[in-house]
Amino acid sequence: MEIRSPQEIAEMVVELCMEKGVSVNRMLSDCNLNKSVVDNLKRGSRASFPIMAALSAYFGVSIDSLMMKGGKETGAPSRDQVLAYTETGDRELEAVSGLTDDEQELLTMFRKLPPKEQVRLLGRVEAMLERYR
Repeated sequence: MEIRSPQEIAEMVVELCMEKGVSVNRMLSDCNLNKSVVDNLKRGSRASFPIMAALSAYFGVSIDSLMMKGGKETGAPSRDQVLAYTETGDRELEAVSGLTDDEQELLTMFRKLPPKEQVRLLGRVEAMLERYR
């Protein structure tokens, strides 16, 4: 698989915003990201891991599917295939196919965290996994 250019990532983010029915500015505000993030991508600047993690968490897609061409077509599930949400104030997880009950519960709790806390938690989990490699 080939890595998407920053411009292609920007296009994908705009497309995901349209699918979700939110403006790019609203999404950036919801993610506590600088208003220039998408413009910088369009100009060719690469996004940092925390930015990609925040976008991934917001849209419910893997970072790989944001960064890799063909990500959706080669097994990385689309957000519609994996997550079904109800907009009940705190975005409750309705169903996730292929996950155990414990995994669903963990994901539900994770998605209730603000994007910055999600990124911090991902960093902690990665550090924990390093001990098992």
